Amino acid sequence: MSFDIYDHCLFWVQKHPMMWVYLFLNIVTNFLGVNGVYKITGLTSSLTGNLTITIRKFISLLISVVFFKNDFTVLHWVGAIGVLVGTMLYTQASQQAAKAAKAKAEAGNKKD
Repeated sequence: MSFDIYDHCLFWVQKHPMMWVYLFLNIVTNFLGVNGVYKITGLTSSLTGNLTITIRKFISLLISVVFFKNDFTVLHWVGAIGVLVGTMLYTQASQQAAKAAKAKAEAGNKKD
């Protein structure tokens, strides 16, 4: 049985030599993706990291729809709108929080 699997693998590799290129690119991009996720997790809050990963997955979905002609259903549109609205709300809230913290710090400096 092992000879059958080995022979089949050799046949497949000979028939599809670009497989090694695709495999290498897949390994490199997965490494970069996982490395990026760990860096984001270490440098930002959990919510920011989660939002970043969600946006990356959304972009991957759009690439899948465009390049591979996959279906984009009504539920995909609902999810896309949810991602975009959530991103805008989070960005707006974090900007307001940063402004409030800056104003509080400036008010504290003026007292001194």
